Amino acid sequence: MFRSNLKNIRSYFFLTLFLIFSSASFAADFSISVHKPASLPVIDGKIDAVWSEADTITDFVQRTPDTGEPETNPTEVKVLYSKEGLYLLFVSHDGQDGKPPSLGEIEQVNSSDQISILIDPCNDGATGYYFAVLRGNSHIDAYFENGGIFNKNWNGVWYSEVSEIDEGWTAEIYIPFKNLPLQGKTDTFRINFLRFHFNSQENTTWYPLYSFESSTNMDKSGTLLFPEKLSPLFDINLDPFVLAKSDLAGESSYDAGLSLDISKGKALDVGLTINPDYAQIEADTLQFNFSRFELYLPEKRNFFTSVTQYLPPTHVFYTRRVVKPLVGGKALYRKNDDHAFLMYLKDNEGNHGDYLIGSLKKSFLKMSDIGLFINAFNTDAASGMTGFVGMNLRFSRYSGATSSLTFSSTGTPGYGAFQNYYYNSKYFSFNAHVIYNDDNLDSPEGYFFEAGQTLISSSLNIMRYKSSFFHTLYAGLNSSLGDYHDSEDHYIFSSAYLTLVFYDFSTLSVNGSLGRERYGASMSVNNLSAAFASPSSLPLRFSAVFSMGKRADYYNLSSISYKTLTFDLAFSPTGTLKFAYGISYDTTLPLSYSGGSENHLFYGLWYLTSKMFVRAKLQMNTLYNREIYEILYSWEILPRAFLYLAARRDLQEGNSLIFKIVI
Repeated sequence: MFRSNLKNIRSYFFLTLFLIFSSASFAADFSISVHKPASLPVIDGKIDAVWSEADTITDFVQRTPDTGEPETNPTEVKVLYSKEGLYLLFVSHDGQDGKPPSLGEIEQVNSSDQISILIDPCNDGATGYYFAVLRGNSHIDAYFENGGIFNKNWNGVWYSEVSEIDEGWTAEIYIPFKNLPLQGKTDTFRINFLRFHFNSQENTTWYPLYSFESSTNMDKSGTLLFPEKLSPLFDINLDPFVLAKSDLAGESSYDAGLSLDISKGKALDVGLTINPDYAQIEADTLQFNFSRFELYLPEKRNFFTSVTQYLPPTHVFYTRRVVKPLVGGKALYRKNDDHAFLMYLKDNEGNHGDYLIGSLKKSFLKMSDIGLFINAFNTDAASGMTGFVGMNLRFSRYSGATSSLTFSSTGTPGYGAFQNYYYNSKYFSFNAHVIYNDDNLDSPEGYFFEAGQTLISSSLNIMRYKSSFFHTLYAGLNSSLGDYHDSEDHYIFSSAYLTLVFYDFSTLSVNGSLGRERYGASMSVNNLSAAFASPSSLPLRFSAVFSMGKRADYYNLSSISYKTLTFDLAFSPTGTLKFAYGISYDTTLPLSYSGGSENHLFYGLWYLTSKMFVRAKLQMNTLYNREIYEILYSWEILPRAFLYLAARRDLQEGNSLIFKIVI
């Protein structure tokens, strides 16, 4: 036993030394010289002769489960470039232990092998772009910042093709430089490569990273070296759209608009929109509310998602308050990790009013920053201003603190304060924060704002790998304490969870919570839930969640017992076809009405080609006797140019037929 422990200690010691020294000298050990070939590769997934002119990158190491150990099946990467963009080749070996059950044309969560590229073209170590390709050639991309913002709604124009080979699979990728705006002339990019191995369930990386460490921390990355200076590109995008809608009963409506965006590298970006495309073919998920708080609906509209990282926090400006602006404009100036941003909107529906949103951000001490966000508004519902001043202090790559002050002037001036501390290590993370909002703090254009409240909360999360019983273990503790200043109302909650991932990749989760809330009357709250998911390696997969306990009944100011059951079934007979069915049952309803409620969802998805799919959905609720039928045809005619045809049948809200072109 002693020798075994000594061996583990020695391994961790040498691994720590390895990470420290590699971090100190990554420019020498983790650098790539990029060549400009005489002829360019053809993006077809094949290994052309031109790739012999590129250097080969290998020696990936595990991020999980065995941090720092070599990957079981090797990955090779080659990089070339032209005046217009980057070319990359991945050769992913998978050994002889089987192939993924799905090539990943549909699923995007650990359903197949996946390779990823993280690029920081500005060399600021804080921002960058994420590109990923699944084995079936599905794309994932995003813009990210170290501050925790990961914008998956960013939509770049890039290309890839994959091929199956005897020893695994290959991926050829072309990323135009217009996706990688530069701050100024440069001959270096920061870069890192990741891979998820489906068969061994390993997450591997070229530049070593801890399991809890964010892969978007470009301070820990390699370097891409160009033989010449690259200059920022001037880019103009004009995006018109046309929409036609009919209720199939003689009533029709038409809509059109456009957006103009002008940018030069990362330094300058100016946008103008007239009657922007806010039609939602992708409907919001049906939700039922068992609390006294408003439901949150995520933002999906490109005019906002393209600048998510510059908008105020949702409690200051909730973008879903703006229904459809008649006109909108935005301007952005960036220098390194600093920025100045201004947006104006005139809402033609909803609250009918004007919004002026602005933000300033300044970095200091390399990894820290301070920011100011303002939302000034004058609508039918309210007028005034809400603001937010925040400071992020990063003590190291693994620890830091966040402080902020929120203020409002929609009536009597009010303020709120927030303080947070966090620490991440190899096997655990810890977070604790305190929130104080005075009685006058008001944010009518924000989401979920509790005035007159103090909240203290903390969380501890643990991760452990490879025992004789399970492949991965996740466990955690969470606790929170809240107090309302102007009454005797308060609440206290604690919860714990345990999740086991077995060697067949099935999962078992158990969650328990206990608490008490006084909101007019004392209400005890508790919950015990268990969930099981079948192995992801099966073409027929299912998951089941059972929960029971007591929840707060805000109508009668008492506790009410409940039981819920959710069951989901998914079947993918081929890589391009997927069927799913889900049912959820709840024995109680909002405001303590007696009886039960059942929700059913039938779902089908068929990829005719990689750019064309048909999706069908049926949602049913037994309580309200409601059925919603939807069918959508989507075709990406050209990169970022889409044709949509959709039909919807809803006995309560009417029928509709939608034709839409977005360029």
